[in-house]
Formats: sequence, structure tokens, C-alpha cells
Amino acid sequence: DSCVGWAFYLFFAFVNPIYSLQVRWEEGYQKAYLPSILFGCFNIDWLTCSAMYIEQIDENEFARTTYVLGRPFKHGSYSLKKVVDKDGRPLPAFDDMILSLKEKRVVQGYVKPWGQLVRGNL
Repeated sequence: DSCVGWAFYLFFAFVNPIYSLQVRWEEGYQKAYLPSILFGCFNIDWLTCSAMYIEQIDENEFARTTYVLGRPFKHGSYSLKKVVDKDGRPLPAFDDMILSLKEKRVVQGYVKPWGQLVRGNL
């Protein structure tokens, strides 16, 4: 488990300067396209034959869908829930998130770790 975590960390530490995901929201901020960008300017989705989108389901939940070869990719698709508001106050999903970490719930075949890598905190 920690070996996989270190592998992800090292991968992002080396790739971070050359690779990024941009978020291109449509008007109204209900749906966004997340292109994979290399060297800050080259969209490489065509090279990977993939595309990622995020769509708002309700006020506090979003669906993140990855497509590979034009078809939804199960392991790259999931829901995102806001756990704190803009002022840092816990929202209803916060307690469930903490409980899922304490119980070491398996999500898509993985146990979510207490400390999670967030782009920009390397």
C-alpha cells in the first residue's frame, strides 16, 4: 500500500513540471472538459485516445467521467462530493468521508488513504 503511494508521489513529482489537467468550464459552470496538457500548451488527449469531463449533478455533487476510445472508462469515472463550503465549514458529506476513511472502505478496488496527494502540494 505505501509502495503504491510512493510510486504515485514520485510519478507526479517528476511529471508535475511538464503535465497538467486544465479545467475548461462551459458557460454556467455546470459542465467542464479536462484536457491533458503537456508542456503547458499541447493537448494530448488525441494521443492517449481519452477525454475527461466533470458535470454538476446537484449543489454539492459532481460526476467525473473518463472516456477511452469514445467509451466510458469505469475505473476513471466516479462522483465527487463537496465536503466543506467556501468558508471551510463541514457539509453533510464530510462525516461520511471521515467514516469511510476510519472504516478503510474499499472504493473501486482501493482503500482511501488518510493523506491524499493533491496536485500542487508536492
